[in-house]
Amino acid sequence: MKRKFWILFGVGLFAALFLSLLLMMRSLGVEQSRLERLTQGINVAHWFAQAELTADNFQNRIQPEDIQLIKQIGFRHIRLPLDPTILFDEEQPERLNSENLPYVDAALDQILAADLAVIVDLHPRSEFKRRLYQEESFVEAVGLFWRSLAQHLSSRNPNQVFLEVMNEPATRNPQDWYVIQERLLAEMRAGAPDHTLIASANLRVEDDWDTIVALQQITPVEDPNVVYNFHFYQPMSFTHQGADWGEDTWEHFRNVPYPADAEAIAAILPEIENETARDWLMDYGEEEWNAAKLKESLQRAAEWGQSHQVHVTCNEFGVYRRAAPAEGREAWLRDVRSLLEQSQIGWAMWEYDSGFGAIRRTDGARVPDPVVVKALFN
Repeated sequence: MKRKFWILFGVGLFAALFLSLLLMMRSLGVEQSRLERLTQGINVAHWFAQAELTADNFQNRIQPEDIQLIKQIGFRHIRLPLDPTILFDEEQPERLNSENLPYVDAALDQILAADLAVIVDLHPRSEFKRRLYQEESFVEAVGLFWRSLAQHLSSRNPNQVFLEVMNEPATRNPQDWYVIQERLLAEMRAGAPDHTLIASANLRVEDDWDTIVALQQITPVEDPNVVYNFHFYQPMSFTHQGADWGEDTWEHFRNVPYPADAEAIAAILPEIENETARDWLMDYGEEEWNAAKLKESLQRAAEWGQSHQVHVTCNEFGVYRRAAPAEGREAWLRDVRSLLEQSQIGWAMWEYDSGFGAIRRTDGARVPDPVVVKALFN
């Protein structure tokens, strides 16, 4: 019995030591200078994704003046959404599109020349994601593509260039994505041995669109040079008011305040004609969203990272400005930004110059939105 006890004790001790060593390796895996680069970021959308994927758009959508303005405002990195169809040929996935690759390289050159870091974010459309969950051969092809793209990017400074596996994977069972993600991360690592990779939390868990819930279901990979990412738009009754996509109800929201309670919501209900929208807003008021409630939500992400000894980043958050009151936008952005920084979580706001934008384009001029700039940098 004594011998059996000591054997079991030894096995348990070895397992504990191995786990401690693994956690230590993970915590040491990403250089601090790189983590600092992943702070104070901005998404530059509609350039290589979510737009007409044409040479004209690649060359003219964003100009050197835009990159310089991003730098002057105070941002430290750009998250660059990249639709894979620009470079991906399913029949020859290891060969990058030679016609479009120079445009991507030119964009990266502009960004790096301004001493900004860049996240190359694979940002596919819904059909691309759907096929990942249905076709094994497609997963293999995307893996070969990522290996080739990572190898192409590996010549660039790993302290300034980060590779994000995929934007907002969306499946009802997050584990379906996490199995695929581990395979893609391995291919990316084979192509870029020194670069920091960014793993993505699934967009939802069942019908809950809170990516922090999905983040909590990730088992970190053994690769220590990986940062884990989530997006944050809670509560969406505030951040997506006036939006004409996603939930039909959002379009009926106007002048929704933040912070909010039942009394504040009661004051705007006479302006809301849609019955479902009124019900949603009453629920929003009863939930009493404020800085303390945001902290409670974001703390879950910080605690998950701490428990696994990995680094966490939030590379999308923002408020659609079409119908949101300026004071509420400023308060929400400041609260989220401050809370992320308090938890040492890097951030990138969504986005540069469209519906959530940090700037407005007025008569051809680029004008920083004072609400956003004040909230993010003061």
